[in-house]
Order: sequence, then structure tokens, then C-alpha cells
Amino acid sequence: MTRLLSSVSWVAFDFEWYAPPGALPVPRLLTAIESATGKIHRYGEVQLRRLDRPPFPSGPEVVCCAFSASSDLVPWLVLGWGQMPDRVVCTYAEHRVRYNGVPSEFDDDLLGACARRDIPYTSTEATKKRWHERFRDPRPLDSQEEEEGLEYCLADTRACLALAQDYEKDMWWERAYTYGEYSKALAVIEFNGKPHNTEALGLFQRNAGEAKLELIQEGDQEYGCYERGRLRNKRVWAFAARNNIPWPALPSGAPVLANEELKILAARHPIVEGFRQLKKTVGALRSAKYAVDPDGRSHVSLHGFATKTGRNAPKGSLSVELGPAWVRGFLQAPPGWALVELDFEAEEFVIRAAQSGDPAMIRAYQSGDPYMATGVLMGLAPPGATKFSHPEVRALCKVLVLAISYGMSAWGLAQRLAIEEGQAAELIRRYHEAFPVARAWSEGGVAYAKACKSITTPFGWRMYVPRNTNPRTLLNWPMQSLGADLLRLIAIALVEAGIKVINLMHDAVLIECRIEDIETTVQQAVAIMARASELVVGMPLRVDRGSEDNPHIFPYPARFRDKREGDTYDRMMGLLRKVDAAKGQASDKDATHRQWIELNDIDNLNAKSLTPRNISAAQGVK
Repeated sequence: MTRLLSSVSWVAFDFEWYAPPGALPVPRLLTAIESATGKIHRYGEVQLRRLDRPPFPSGPEVVCCAFSASSDLVPWLVLGWGQMPDRVVCTYAEHRVRYNGVPSEFDDDLLGACARRDIPYTSTEATKKRWHERFRDPRPLDSQEEEEGLEYCLADTRACLALAQDYEKDMWWERAYTYGEYSKALAVIEFNGKPHNTEALGLFQRNAGEAKLELIQEGDQEYGCYERGRLRNKRVWAFAARNNIPWPALPSGAPVLANEELKILAARHPIVEGFRQLKKTVGALRSAKYAVDPDGRSHVSLHGFATKTGRNAPKGSLSVELGPAWVRGFLQAPPGWALVELDFEAEEFVIRAAQSGDPAMIRAYQSGDPYMATGVLMGLAPPGATKFSHPEVRALCKVLVLAISYGMSAWGLAQRLAIEEGQAAELIRRYHEAFPVARAWSEGGVAYAKACKSITTPFGWRMYVPRNTNPRTLLNWPMQSLGADLLRLIAIALVEAGIKVINLMHDAVLIECRIEDIETTVQQAVAIMARASELVVGMPLRVDRGSEDNPHIFPYPARFRDKREGDTYDRMMGLLRKVDAAKGQASDKDATHRQWIELNDIDNLNAKSLTPRNISAAQGVK
């Protein structure tokens, strides 16, 4: 890519809106500034509803910018303004790519971005907090609030314009426009939303608290780690002592309970896996914040560019795809439609193979089963072995490949595989002997990044590398960041092709299409993903379309099914129905009490405490 010098006419714009969790935003305010003329646009909620098109130019003659362009383009779609701006620059993305990993006392919000560039910003943190809270309030703004809110909104718009003009000095335009196109794609995906089975989700949300207690009472009998519905450290230590488990401790003396650490512990002590699953499901029942709009869809921001590797960072408490595998079963296409999940096979493996140019690793991927091929190259299985003839070897190599990409030590691998540390060290040695070119590439990349104090993908995503950066971070960063570049191009191409994308995941996309269009939509999407991977990675990646044992296509009335959920969804729904039925019986009794009170016109009765005793007391009955 080359840098293009350009003098542009900017249009900065900023929306403020009201949106409950999971719902589409209700636009409340809009301000915009045209840099060429200095013209300022200010619109309140009523005025916005009267506009059927943007009040400022948005064609190819201008560049439109917003600090979080994807978020500010969703109200654009809600208002029905049609085609989004031809050219978009997301100043948040431009800020992130310049300061990713750079130590600072400032946050990555608009205020922090301005502070790093010495750009005056009139709103204080307290002011921003006050207005954010007000905009979360559904009450209409009165005339004074609207005027003050427009001034606050205009301050953000001025700051965004100043940032864009400052970034223009060293703008890499191809990258900036690509990030802008991705912002547009993210806005469309958020606007589309993920369809849910609202009846099942409602059952979950109504009864999660009670079901949590039932689940603990039933599931904790074997472990004895909970007390009064809460996990207790002393009980975890007692559980560990009873089962002779060398449980690791935090510096504070509390037991380690992080999910990834529990996975490692469970490899040697299988009883821990049951405890881990119980803890994870209890956590999901405790949060129970998965929210949907009245349209039955969840419209949650994917928060692009938020991680150091450039991947998305959606809010986990609102998104079922980030919860336990079984809660993804709440996803369900509407009648006549289907959900389609398409993901890359062994994405990180093939990115490392292609980028390093390791011929053995490339051949392993091209064999169709890179994990089994790795086992054969390491001498763990004979030539011609398959996942059916040597399933244990394949499973071991799958863990090993991931561990090597993260730079896991022999001790860590031993814990993960429940083997001796010497055996783990031997596996790592054999792996490096099988793929020497990839090893040299990875080690050279780490050394180069430390020497240059930065690391960059061929498509421009960059991270600052301080002296104390963990080498393991740098080992895996190229695969993760190039994977993020790939996902961005795929999202752009799919949306431009008119395919209804409803979610982006680590190495996968979730699509919604009419049942009669499944075959053509899948073929078109797979072709786009293959072309994009060849462009970004250097060779086409295989796309997993699913199988009979592991379906990826879910036509209505089938719900989304994750292969890792086992029978958990069915068990949990049974428990939720049981709790709901018990509550329903109580509600019937309560309704009878209410009807009796209404018929007898009892005054001054506390409706929150309807019991036979209270009713009798109110009537003077002994």
C-alpha cells in the first residue's frame, strides 16, 4: 500500500440517542460541522424525525467522520436515511492504530484522544457522565435540556473534526477508508440484530435467580463449594483437600478460580471439570442480562478496533455468543428464515504457515487435517493415520498447536495435558523440529518487534511494544491481528454483496437468509471468504460449513446449537420450566387474593404483602 496525500473537505457529525440494552437507538440529537464552509447543523429529536435524508453533504465530494463511526451510523439507518456516506473516517480507529499499546494516563475515549494530541476539549468527564446518564433516561428532553444537550453534542463534533484534521497530516488513506468501510459494515450488522427465541429467553430471565439456587442445590452436592447460593473460598479449599487436588492460590491466599486455569486443573483432575461447568452456568444465571428489542432481536455494538490485536470487543454480559455454549440456543431465526454459521478451519495454523512460508506446515494444512498431519510429522502416529484411527493423538496435537502459538512453557503444557513436564518438553522439541521455518519466523518476529518497539500487520494494524512486553504476546499477535484484518475485509464484502450478516465472531460469521436461499447464500459467502483469505493470508482458507454431527445451518424452527453444549440446554430449560411452573402456581394464588380485595374494596392495604393473614387482618377477621 502507498500513502496518498490529499486535501479533503470534512463533515464531522455526532448523534446522541436513547437505547435500552439490546435495543436499537432512538436518535435524540444531531450536530454536524462542514469544514469547507464552517456551517453548523443542530437538530433536536422532533426535528430529526422530520428529516428523510441527511441534512449535510455525504457524497464522494466530502469525507464524513465520527469518533465511533459504527455507533453513529446506526441512528443514520434507524432514521431511514438510506445509503451511508461514500467516504467515512472513524477517528476512534485512527486514534487506536496510532496509540495501540502506548502507555498513557488517558483513556481511549474522545477526551483521552484529544488530550494525547493537545486538542482543546470543552466538556469535562463529569459533564460527559451527566449527559450519558440523561440520554439513558427515556423521558423527553425539555427545551432547556435540548439546548444544553446540543451544545454538549456540538463540543464532541468540534473535537472529532479537530482530530480528523490533525490526523490528516500523516493519514494512510487506504487504511483509513478501509476502517471506515468496516465501520459502515458494523453499523449494518448491529442494525440487523440477532434474532432470539423470546419465549425461551423470557423464561430464562424470569427465573434465572431461582433456577440458580435450584442448580446449586442439585449440582453442588458432589463438590460442596457453595453456601447460601455463593461460592466460598473455604469450601473450595475443603473440596481440594478431600480430592487431593493441588489447587493453585492467588497471592492473597484465595483459590484460583479463573476459567482458563480451571481448564488446566481439570486436565489432571477430571472432577474439576464438572465444578468448572457448574460455576460457569451459575455465572450465566446470575447475570441474566441478555436483552432484546421489541422486534425480538438483540442489537449490541461489536465495538470494533477495541483490542490490542484489532479484534472486536462486544459486551459479554449482553451477548449470548460470549456466554456458556448452551445459552447460544436462544438464537433462532424467524419463520421462513435460517441461521448459517461459517467459520475458518484452523485459521491461526494456516496464517502462521502462510506468513512464515514453512513448507511442512503448508503441506500439513493442505492435507485436510493439519492436527493429524502434525502428529504424523512428530512421529506420534504412522503415515495414513486419521482422526478416527488415532483420535487421542489428534486431540493432543490440537492442544499442542494452540499452546505453541501462545508460547506456552513445558510446565504449562504439562498441566494442560496432564502429563509430566519432561514429556511436555519433548513434545515441544518435536513440534519445532517438524516446523523449523515457522519457529525461526516467529522468533525473528519477536526480536524485530522488540528492536523496532512496534509490530504491524501488512494491512496496517499496529501495536507499540514496550521493553517489558511478554514475548508470548508477540508470538501470537501476528496471527490474531491478521485474523482481525481478514474478518474486516470479509464483513465489508459480505455486506456489500447484500448478504444479511448478523454477527461476527473470532474466526466466523453468522448469516441470516431465507430458507429457499440457503444454498446460493452459502456458496456466495464461502467464495467471498476464500477470496478474502487468499488476499490477506496468501492462500485460501477452508470454510467449515458444518456436517450432520456438527450442523452449521439452522432453518426455523430449529434453534442455534453449539456442538459443545451437550445436553446442558435441554437440562437448563427443564429446570427453568420447573421453577416457572412453581412461580405460576404462587402467582395464581396471589391473583385470587387480589381479586378478593378488589371485590371487597379494602382500603389502605399494602399490595406488596398480599397474604391470607394480611387480608384477614384488614377485614378484622381473627
